[in-house]
This record gives sequence, structure tokens and C-alpha cells, in this order.
Amino acid sequence: MNHPEKSGVAATTPHPIDNNYPKGSGDSNNPITLTASQTDQLIANLSPRARQMRRFVTLLSTGEKITSECNQYVLATNLSDIAYRYRQHLWSCGLEIRCRKPRKAVKNRLGEPSAQQYWGLYRLPECVLQRAGGGSDA
Repeated sequence: MNHPEKSGVAATTPHPIDNNYPKGSGDSNNPITLTASQTDQLIANLSPRARQMRRFVTLLSTGEKITSECNQYVLATNLSDIAYRYRQHLWSCGLEIRCRKPRKAVKNRLGEPSAQQYWGLYRLPECVLQRAGGGSDA
């Protein structure tokens, strides 16, 4: 299990996606999973005070998760604010956090439809990377 809140690694660690995934490659419409070492490298570049984002990335690195599961693991209710605050860090790695609505509403514990969404890590599309100057020259 990763323990991102105990990590004190300096921000000079290379980005995992730069080393292991070509930026913009693959399908940017499907969530990705990361290995434990890729996750550790990604969160090592975050500030030691970015505990919620470290937990968020650790959780999403294993695949897409529903809002309630993210809230409980990250210990936050406003997930979009966390994703927004650290988007530049993820963009520099060729990634972003996105949410999507399920095809059918997820029911809450009382059996009522809820507004919960699925959250995941996604690769940035190639066109976005090229505009940002981070795309491949091929």
C-alpha cells in the first residue's frame, strides 16, 4: 500500500508518465491505471502538504472510482476543487483527472438516485499536449 502522506521526496524526481508512457498516446477517452512505482513517482513531485491530492491520485491510479468512495478515501467533499488546484502538475505529466456521469444514476444507500459520478485518471489528448508544447515531434 502506498503511504503518500509519509513521502518527503524532493520535487526533482522525474515525472513517471514522461518515462513510461509516451505523452498523448493511447485513447484519451478511457481512464488509465498506474503501477505502484508510477504512482509513487507521480505523487513524489507533489508538495508534502498536498495530502488530499496524494490520496486522490493514489486511489485513482487503480482505476475509475465513484464519488462516495473518493470522498471517503481522500477525506474531502469537493473533489473537483482538488483536481483543479493540482491540474498543472498532472498536465505536466500528460494526465488529468476527469469525472463522468454514469449511464444510469447510481443509487444511494436508501435506494434513491444520486448525482454521483465516476472519477478517473486520463491521458491528455495529443492536440492539447501540442498546444501546450509538450507533444511529440513525430
